[in-house]
Amino acid sequence: MTPMKHHYLISIPFVLFLCSGFAKWINPSLPSQKESLSPAIIQAIEDETNCNPSHQPYFIHKFESDGGDAGQCSYLHSGVDFAPLGDWTRRIRIDTDNRSGGCLQQFAIVDPTGLLDEIELYVGFEGAEGQCHEQGWRKIPKNRSIHDIEWSWPIGIDADNRPGGCQQSFSLEGEGFALDIDFFTDEGGNNGQCKNEGQHTLMPYTTLSLGIDTDNRSGGCQQRFRLRQL
Repeated sequence: MTPMKHHYLISIPFVLFLCSGFAKWINPSLPSQKESLSPAIIQAIEDETNCNPSHQPYFIHKFESDGGDAGQCSYLHSGVDFAPLGDWTRRIRIDTDNRSGGCLQQFAIVDPTGLLDEIELYVGFEGAEGQCHEQGWRKIPKNRSIHDIEWSWPIGIDADNRPGGCQQSFSLEGEGFALDIDFFTDEGGNNGQCKNEGQHTLMPYTTLSLGIDTDNRSGGCQQRFRLRQL
């Protein structure tokens, strides 16, 4: 994989966000998106909430095809998934290559009681032009209700045999919580496609970066998330 360059969309203005000794360029052209969850997902969360009297927050993750070959995004779980505070989301598998299209990834948080009011989570995306779509940093929105969820602007992963790849980054502002991220190559797959693999913990006021350089080599990258209280 050749070194990845920073391809920010410099044709539009950016907002420099300063905090805790580092800076992020928040791309104002990447607003959050509001979209209703399916009735089945709402019912599943309500059922889980009824068994969870503390009404703790949920980390919500969406991973799906952009309309191309869905086999690049659907080998494990695809669609919307949710996990209560302290639990893991289901694993996804990123396996984009020279097939048509790629994968879209979005994030949201549902926090009914405001437990997470003092933290902010951000996700950034950059890399090779044509393979890494919707580049820049965006905030992961927090929602009070599961109805009309506000999502982060989608990340478009379309890595293939062309040189380069994509860098996905996460940043956490505020204290008392951490985001665990599992990022591994498939068993028996070519581990040159998943950079900085392992089980990582994003601690307060830190940034974590992962490299996605999937192509026609065997295997892909598996990923899951757990938001937890310290």
